[in-house]
Amino acid sequence: MSARSVCSGTRPSEYCSERLISVPPRRPPHCTLTPAAPERAILQGIDELGLSEEFERLPHRKTPYVGIYDGEKVVPVADFAALPTKYRYIAFIPQWDFLNMITGQAAQYPNFQLGLHAEAYDVIREGGVVRGLRYRGPDGDRELRASLTVGADGRGSDLLRAVGDRPQ
Repeated sequence: MSARSVCSGTRPSEYCSERLISVPPRRPPHCTLTPAAPERAILQGIDELGLSEEFERLPHRKTPYVGIYDGEKVVPVADFAALPTKYRYIAFIPQWDFLNMITGQAAQYPNFQLGLHAEAYDVIREGGVVRGLRYRGPDGDRELRASLTVGADGRGSDLLRAVGDRPQ
């Protein structure tokens, strides 16, 4: 299979406009998902895509301040309320609600495909250049070639390790 661009992970990749095939990591049956916490840059992107109203209808909690209780007092970590932006908070939202919203919108594009129950585990290299990824799905191991490969599977990314990158 080949595509213009491929995204591995669960984060939206709105800059992939041609043919996007997202390969989210598998979720073990015993796994409890943590809430997604879109920060202001993602919230701004949601707004620019015209999805703010839909996002606001989803269950979420806006948090303008983050602190840590050290046993005696709350130590401030971040205060988003003072930022010179429309989004002065982090939004905590159930991850699947957020992902369903994003993939529901993406499904409106004729070239969008979503690969479910698949796990990206390696990249395809040719001449020192990443040309796609290898993934394992319900029908076995597969390759997906693309001119752009985006690893959006988080800090513990197998794909980042496969290309020798370390999260910062």
